[in-house]
Amino acid sequence: MPDKFPSPTLSDVQEALQYISPDLPRKEWGVVACAIKSEFGDGGLDLFDAWSQGGGSYKASQVKSTWRSVKAGGGTTIATLFHFAKEGGYQFKPISDDERAQREKQGKERAVLRAEERKKEEKRTRDNQRRKAKMAREKWEQAQPVDVGHGYLVRKQIHGVALKQMGDALLVPMLNPKDDKLWNLQSIYPEPRLINEYDEEPRDKDFMAGAIQSGLYCRIGAYVGRWIVCEGYATGESLYAATQAAIAVAFNAGNLSKVAQALRTRYPDAQIIIAGDDDRKNKIPDALFRQTEVSAPMKRIVDALHQTRPDIPIHVVDAKDKRLKLSRNTGVQEAIKAAALVGGIPVFPSFEGAV
Repeated sequence: MPDKFPSPTLSDVQEALQYISPDLPRKEWGVVACAIKSEFGDGGLDLFDAWSQGGGSYKASQVKSTWRSVKAGGGTTIATLFHFAKEGGYQFKPISDDERAQREKQGKERAVLRAEERKKEEKRTRDNQRRKAKMAREKWEQAQPVDVGHGYLVRKQIHGVALKQMGDALLVPMLNPKDDKLWNLQSIYPEPRLINEYDEEPRDKDFMAGAIQSGLYCRIGAYVGRWIVCEGYATGESLYAATQAAIAVAFNAGNLSKVAQALRTRYPDAQIIIAGDDDRKNKIPDALFRQTEVSAPMKRIVDALHQTRPDIPIHVVDAKDKRLKLSRNTGVQEAIKAAALVGGIPVFPSFEGAV
């Protein structure tokens, strides 16, 4: 935000919101909530709700749940909201020096209140995560062995060796890699569906709402000197079937580094291989995947994968190739980053549809 417009008031934000459509895509709509909350804390909820009511798909329940889920104090600030407004034609109005001083004072007072709110919110979040973890452990104990005819298992050509089942949902245990304690469950359904009222497209996976996700993993197999860290469960079980190495399923690309670093701390002498997702959707040129010399153990893994699934192209990457940084494929970027952090080896087994 420009210096000439410090510490906006609620009225300023209300005016700026007139230049932003409440029918923004859901992600950007949530960014607006975060921007307001970062400046006004829970005092900005009514403003966000009033603005959202102008949208064609307004639901009060979505406003409240989104507001609860966004965290103030992150990278998004009120400046982001004014950036959106400026793109819509909003112009900042000049203010006097006296008004500037008054606003700066009010801004500092709000900052103190927001800090207090954040402490309370962090405590509520921790308490809720502990409750959710207890629920997850109880649910896991009550779950049954998997039905090998489950639609997801059949489609992915796997057996669910680390899973249980409740109803038609496969349950994937999400563990803390420091002590293997269960904190969350991923549910996988036979076919994609609208799982809750917020879904805009069908999906076949879900996590327990409000439970911790960051840094957790699913473990497949026993550790014997080597870990292979990957994104999705189906990819992980396919890798396990081919290599019999211990597998750490990180659930998403952004979690690869966190899981890999936790494993490096717990197993300092382990060989760590990062099996990143190369779905080829972004048409990454094959030239970016330059074949490099690999160790004998790594060659055995690649050979085993080829023997088990000859349809899977294996790319062993030169992590120092600067062209990789130009890739728009998040899976590739995060895998390279994770490997660099733990001194690991990045590979890209392209399992068709295994996510």
